[in-house]
Amino acid sequence: MVHLKSVSLISVSAIVILSSAVTAQQTTPSRPGDASEGLQEIIVTATKTGATEAQKTPLGRARIALATTLGQAPAWVSLTTPEPDPKDTQALQQSMYESFMSRAGRQLGGQARFMFELAAPGQLSWNTGIDYKELFDHGDEDYKSAVRTLYREAGASLEDDLRTINEAPRIAADPKAIKWWSVPGRTYEGKPKVPVFRMHTNGDPAVTVNIVEGYDRIVAQNGYGELYRRAFVNRPGHCTFSVAESAAAVETLMRRLDTGKWGSTEAKDLNTLGKTLDPTSDARFYDFKEIKYNRVWLPTVQELIGPPPN
Repeated sequence: MVHLKSVSLISVSAIVILSSAVTAQQTTPSRPGDASEGLQEIIVTATKTGATEAQKTPLGRARIALATTLGQAPAWVSLTTPEPDPKDTQALQQSMYESFMSRAGRQLGGQARFMFELAAPGQLSWNTGIDYKELFDHGDEDYKSAVRTLYREAGASLEDDLRTINEAPRIAADPKAIKWWSVPGRTYEGKPKVPVFRMHTNGDPAVTVNIVEGYDRIVAQNGYGELYRRAFVNRPGHCTFSVAESAAAVETLMRRLDTGKWGSTEAKDLNTLGKTLDPTSDARFYDFKEIKYNRVWLPTVQELIGPPPN
Protein backbone atom coordinates (compact mmCIF):
# COMPACT_ATOMS: atom_id res chain seq x y z
CA MET A 1 0.00 0.00 0.00
CA VAL A 2 1.07 3.56 -0.56
CA HIS A 3 0.83 4.23 3.15
CA LEU A 4 0.89 7.65 4.75
CA LYS A 5 3.43 6.34 7.25
CA SER A 6 5.29 9.58 7.65
CA VAL A 7 2.76 12.37 7.39
CA SER A 8 1.88 12.64 11.07
CA LEU A 9 5.49 12.18 12.13
CA ILE A 10 6.72 14.81 9.70
CA SER A 11 4.09 17.27 10.88
CA VAL A 12 4.79 16.65 14.54
CA SER A 13 8.56 16.77 14.02
CA ALA A 14 8.22 20.11 12.33
CA ILE A 15 5.92 21.40 15.07
CA VAL A 16 8.68 20.67 17.58
CA ILE A 17 10.38 23.81 16.32
CA LEU A 18 7.23 25.85 15.82
CA SER A 19 6.64 26.87 19.39
CA SER A 20 7.67 26.05 22.92
CA ALA A 21 4.01 25.21 23.51
CA VAL A 22 4.62 21.84 21.84
CA THR A 23 7.27 19.99 23.80
CA ALA A 24 9.55 17.16 22.81
CA GLN A 25 7.46 14.75 24.84
CA GLN A 26 4.46 15.46 22.64
CA THR A 27 6.34 14.49 19.48
CA THR A 28 6.12 10.81 20.34
CA PRO A 29 2.73 9.68 19.07
CA SER A 30 1.00 7.08 21.16
CA ARG A 31 -0.83 4.28 19.44
CA PRO A 32 -4.33 5.73 19.07
CA GLY A 33 -5.96 2.82 20.84
CA ASP A 34 -3.76 3.35 23.89
CA ALA A 35 -4.59 7.02 24.34
CA SER A 36 -7.63 8.24 26.21
CA GLU A 37 -9.92 10.79 24.62
CA GLY A 38 -8.64 13.26 27.18
CA LEU A 39 -5.03 12.78 26.11
CA GLN A 40 -6.00 13.06 22.46
CA GLU A 41 -7.74 16.36 23.18
CA ILE A 42 -4.68 17.64 25.05
CA ILE A 43 -2.41 16.81 22.11
CA VAL A 44 -4.77 18.38 19.57
CA THR A 45 -5.12 21.51 21.69
CA ALA A 46 -1.37 21.83 22.17
CA THR A 47 -0.77 21.37 18.46
CA LYS A 48 -3.34 24.01 17.51
CA THR A 49 -2.00 26.38 20.17
CA GLY A 50 1.54 25.98 18.89
CA ALA A 51 0.49 26.60 15.29
CA THR A 52 -1.67 29.60 16.26
CA GLU A 53 1.23 31.21 18.11
CA ALA A 54 3.61 30.38 15.29
CA GLN A 55 1.37 32.06 12.73
CA LYS A 56 1.84 35.35 14.57
CA THR A 57 5.58 35.55 13.77
CA PRO A 58 7.54 35.56 10.50
CA LEU A 59 9.63 32.56 11.57
CA GLY A 60 6.59 30.64 12.75
CA ARG A 61 4.86 31.21 9.41
CA ALA A 62 7.97 29.95 7.62
CA ARG A 63 7.97 26.82 9.76
CA ILE A 64 4.31 26.09 9.08
CA ALA A 65 5.10 26.29 5.37
CA LEU A 66 8.05 23.96 5.94
CA ALA A 67 5.86 21.42 7.77
CA THR A 68 3.34 21.49 4.92
CA THR A 69 6.06 20.99 2.33
CA LEU A 70 7.75 18.14 4.17
CA GLY A 71 4.45 16.36 4.68
CA GLN A 72 3.42 16.94 1.04
CA ALA A 73 0.11 18.12 2.43
CA PRO A 74 -2.37 20.14 0.36
CA ALA A 75 -2.31 23.89 0.98
CA TRP A 76 -5.99 24.22 0.10
CA VAL A 77 -8.68 22.10 1.73
CA SER A 78 -11.35 24.69 2.55
CA LEU A 79 -14.71 24.63 0.80
CA THR A 80 -15.31 28.27 1.72
CA THR A 81 -12.10 29.97 0.53
CA PRO A 82 -10.68 30.25 -2.99
CA GLU A 83 -7.59 28.33 -4.05
CA PRO A 84 -4.50 30.51 -3.46
CA ASP A 85 -2.20 31.61 -6.24
CA PRO A 86 0.84 29.33 -5.71
CA LYS A 87 3.12 32.20 -6.76
CA ASP A 88 1.69 34.49 -4.05
CA THR A 89 3.81 33.56 -1.04
CA GLN A 90 1.66 35.26 1.58
CA ALA A 91 -1.64 33.89 0.24
CA LEU A 92 -0.15 30.41 -0.10
CA GLN A 93 1.21 30.44 3.45
CA GLN A 94 -2.10 31.67 4.89
CA SER A 95 -3.90 28.84 3.12
CA MET A 96 -1.30 26.37 4.43
CA TYR A 97 -2.01 27.57 7.95
CA GLU A 98 -5.77 27.32 7.54
CA SER A 99 -5.43 23.85 6.06
CA PHE A 100 -3.11 22.78 8.87
CA MET A 101 -5.57 23.99 11.49
CA SER A 102 -8.44 22.23 9.74
CA ARG A 103 -6.59 18.90 9.82
CA ALA A 104 -5.35 19.43 13.39
CA GLY A 105 -8.89 19.91 14.57
CA ARG A 106 -9.74 16.32 13.75
CA GLN A 107 -7.62 13.24 14.36
CA LEU A 108 -3.92 14.04 14.36
CA GLY A 109 -2.28 12.39 11.37
CA GLY A 110 -5.64 11.85 9.71
CA GLN A 111 -8.37 9.26 10.01
CA ALA A 112 -6.50 6.87 7.72
CA ARG A 113 -3.59 6.72 10.11
CA PHE A 114 -5.92 5.90 13.00
CA MET A 115 -7.41 3.03 11.03
CA PHE A 116 -3.98 1.70 10.08
CA GLU A 117 -2.66 1.95 13.63
CA LEU A 118 -5.70 0.35 15.26
CA ALA A 119 -5.83 -2.57 12.82
CA ALA A 120 -2.35 -3.87 13.61
CA PRO A 121 -0.76 -4.83 16.93
CA GLY A 122 1.78 -2.20 17.93
CA GLN A 123 3.16 1.06 16.55
CA LEU A 124 2.90 1.20 12.76
CA SER A 125 4.30 4.63 11.83
CA TRP A 126 8.02 5.27 11.82
CA ASN A 127 10.59 7.85 10.77
CA THR A 128 13.82 5.95 11.39
CA GLY A 129 16.25 6.33 8.50
CA ILE A 130 14.44 9.32 7.03
CA ASP A 131 16.38 12.33 5.72
CA TYR A 132 14.09 15.34 5.99
CA LYS A 133 16.38 17.39 3.77
CA GLU A 134 15.76 14.85 1.03
CA LEU A 135 12.00 15.01 1.65
CA PHE A 136 12.14 18.78 1.28
CA ASP A 137 14.04 18.46 -1.99
CA HIS A 138 11.18 16.31 -3.36
CA GLY A 139 8.57 18.88 -2.37
CA ASP A 140 6.32 20.97 -4.58
CA GLU A 141 8.40 23.64 -6.32
CA ASP A 142 6.00 26.47 -5.46
CA TYR A 143 5.87 25.35 -1.84
CA LYS A 144 9.66 25.21 -1.63
CA SER A 145 9.96 28.65 -3.18
CA ALA A 146 7.52 30.02 -0.61
CA VAL A 147 9.44 28.36 2.23
CA ARG A 148 12.72 29.87 1.10
CA THR A 149 11.14 33.31 0.73
CA LEU A 150 9.54 33.13 4.17
CA TYR A 151 12.78 32.05 5.84
CA ARG A 152 14.65 34.83 4.10
CA GLU A 153 12.07 37.39 5.24
CA ALA A 154 12.31 36.02 8.79
CA GLY A 155 16.09 36.31 8.74
CA ALA A 156 16.37 32.63 9.67
CA SER A 157 18.17 29.59 8.29
CA LEU A 158 16.14 26.90 6.56
CA GLU A 159 19.19 24.63 6.63
CA ASP A 160 19.47 24.98 10.41
CA ASP A 161 15.83 24.02 10.92
CA LEU A 162 16.12 21.01 8.60
CA ARG A 163 19.19 19.97 10.59
CA THR A 164 17.23 20.35 13.85
CA ILE A 165 14.46 18.10 12.53
CA ASN A 166 16.98 15.55 11.27
CA GLU A 167 18.64 15.45 14.68
CA ALA A 168 15.37 14.98 16.61
CA PRO A 169 14.69 11.61 18.29
CA ARG A 170 13.30 9.01 15.90
CA ILE A 171 10.35 6.67 16.26
CA ALA A 172 10.62 3.04 15.15
CA ALA A 173 7.79 0.84 13.99
CA ASP A 174 6.84 -2.29 15.88
CA PRO A 175 7.87 -5.31 13.75
CA LYS A 176 4.61 -7.04 14.74
CA ALA A 177 2.62 -4.20 13.16
CA ILE A 178 4.72 -4.33 9.99
CA LYS A 179 4.25 -8.11 9.84
CA TRP A 180 0.48 -7.72 10.16
CA TRP A 181 0.34 -5.30 7.23
CA SER A 182 2.70 -7.51 5.18
CA VAL A 183 0.14 -10.33 4.95
CA PRO A 184 -1.05 -10.67 1.31
CA GLY A 185 -4.32 -8.90 0.69
CA ARG A 186 -3.82 -6.23 3.36
CA THR A 187 -1.53 -3.99 1.35
CA TYR A 188 -1.99 -2.72 -2.21
CA GLU A 189 1.09 -3.62 -4.21
CA GLY A 190 0.32 -2.02 -7.56
CA LYS A 191 -0.91 -5.23 -9.20
CA PRO A 192 -4.62 -4.67 -9.94
CA LYS A 193 -6.52 -7.71 -11.19
CA VAL A 194 -9.35 -5.74 -12.78
CA PRO A 195 -9.53 -2.35 -14.51
CA VAL A 196 -9.19 0.52 -12.04
CA PHE A 197 -10.15 4.15 -12.61
CA ARG A 198 -9.05 6.41 -9.80
CA MET A 199 -10.01 10.05 -9.37
CA HIS A 200 -8.88 12.42 -6.68
CA THR A 201 -9.47 16.01 -5.62
CA ASN A 202 -6.33 18.11 -5.24
CA GLY A 203 -7.55 19.54 -1.92
CA ASP A 204 -8.39 16.32 -0.06
CA PRO A 205 -7.47 16.71 3.63
CA ALA A 206 -8.16 13.06 4.53
CA VAL A 207 -6.42 11.11 1.75
CA THR A 208 -3.95 13.59 0.39
CA VAL A 209 -3.36 13.78 -3.33
CA ASN A 210 0.39 13.15 -3.08
CA ILE A 211 -0.11 9.41 -2.58
CA VAL A 212 -1.48 9.01 -6.11
CA GLU A 213 1.99 9.40 -7.63
CA GLY A 214 3.33 6.63 -5.42
CA TYR A 215 0.70 4.20 -6.62
CA ASP A 216 1.11 5.35 -10.23
CA ARG A 217 4.79 4.53 -9.97
CA ILE A 218 4.49 1.00 -8.60
CA VAL A 219 1.71 0.12 -11.07
CA ALA A 220 3.99 1.18 -13.92
CA GLN A 221 6.99 -0.63 -12.44
CA ASN A 222 4.97 -3.82 -12.14
CA GLY A 223 3.74 -3.59 -15.74
CA TYR A 224 0.04 -3.21 -14.91
CA GLY A 225 -0.45 0.14 -16.64
CA GLU A 226 -3.08 -1.16 -19.05
CA LEU A 227 -5.44 -1.87 -16.17
CA TYR A 228 -5.07 1.52 -14.55
CA ARG A 229 -6.08 5.10 -15.26
CA ARG A 230 -6.46 8.12 -12.97
CA ALA A 231 -7.79 11.66 -13.12
CA PHE A 232 -7.75 14.75 -10.92
CA VAL A 233 -10.48 17.19 -9.96
CA ASN A 234 -9.68 20.80 -9.04
CA ARG A 235 -11.67 21.06 -5.83
CA PRO A 236 -11.06 21.00 -2.06
CA GLY A 237 -12.50 18.41 0.29
CA HIS A 238 -12.63 14.62 0.52
CA CYS A 239 -14.45 12.96 -2.39
CA THR A 240 -16.35 16.17 -3.14
CA PHE A 241 -17.10 15.07 -6.68
CA SER A 242 -20.02 16.49 -8.62
CA VAL A 243 -22.66 14.31 -10.26
CA ALA A 244 -21.10 15.04 -13.65
CA GLU A 245 -17.64 13.99 -12.49
CA SER A 246 -18.90 10.82 -10.83
CA ALA A 247 -20.94 9.93 -13.90
CA ALA A 248 -17.94 10.46 -16.17
CA ALA A 249 -15.84 8.15 -14.00
CA VAL A 250 -18.46 5.39 -13.97
CA GLU A 251 -19.07 5.69 -17.71
CA THR A 252 -15.32 5.60 -18.45
CA LEU A 253 -14.88 2.43 -16.42
CA MET A 254 -18.00 0.77 -17.86
CA ARG A 255 -16.78 1.41 -21.42
CA ARG A 256 -13.45 -0.16 -20.49
CA LEU A 257 -15.22 -3.22 -19.13
CA ASP A 258 -17.53 -3.49 -22.16
CA THR A 259 -14.93 -2.93 -24.89
CA GLY A 260 -11.66 -4.02 -23.31
CA LYS A 261 -10.14 -0.67 -24.21
CA TRP A 262 -9.81 2.62 -22.37
CA GLY A 263 -11.39 5.68 -23.85
CA SER A 264 -9.76 9.06 -23.34
CA THR A 265 -9.07 10.00 -19.74
CA GLU A 266 -7.74 13.43 -20.63
CA ALA A 267 -9.20 16.14 -18.43
CA LYS A 268 -10.93 18.02 -21.25
CA ASP A 269 -12.57 14.84 -22.57
CA LEU A 270 -13.74 13.78 -19.12
CA ASN A 271 -15.26 17.23 -18.61
CA THR A 272 -17.08 16.95 -21.93
CA LEU A 273 -18.35 13.49 -21.05
CA GLY A 274 -19.46 14.59 -17.61
CA LYS A 275 -21.37 17.61 -18.90
CA THR A 276 -23.00 15.42 -21.53
CA LEU A 277 -24.21 13.00 -18.86
CA ASP A 278 -25.34 15.74 -16.47
CA PRO A 279 -25.47 19.26 -17.94
CA THR A 280 -26.71 20.67 -14.63
CA SER A 281 -23.57 20.07 -12.56
CA ASP A 282 -19.97 21.20 -12.71
CA ALA A 283 -17.10 19.20 -14.19
CA ARG A 284 -13.65 20.29 -13.06
CA PHE A 285 -11.22 17.63 -14.18
CA TYR A 286 -7.84 19.23 -14.82
CA ASP A 287 -4.18 18.51 -15.49
CA PHE A 288 -2.66 18.16 -12.03
CA LYS A 289 1.12 18.40 -11.72
CA GLU A 290 2.23 15.44 -9.61
CA ILE A 291 5.36 15.40 -7.48
CA LYS A 292 7.28 12.35 -6.31
CA TYR A 293 5.64 10.80 -3.28
CA ASN A 294 8.15 10.48 -0.46
CA ARG A 295 7.12 7.37 1.43
CA VAL A 296 6.03 4.40 -0.68
CA TRP A 297 6.23 1.17 1.34
CA LEU A 298 5.92 -2.34 -0.01
CA PRO A 299 6.32 -5.37 2.26
CA THR A 300 9.39 -7.57 1.98
CA VAL A 301 9.57 -11.30 2.64
CA GLN A 302 11.50 -10.65 5.82
CA GLU A 303 8.84 -8.24 7.07
CA LEU A 304 6.18 -10.89 6.37
CA ILE A 305 8.16 -13.52 8.28
CA GLY A 306 8.58 -11.10 11.14
CA PRO A 307 11.13 -10.98 13.93
CA PRO A 308 12.37 -14.22 15.49
CA PRO A 309 10.54 -15.24 18.67
CA ASN A 310 12.10 -14.12 21.92
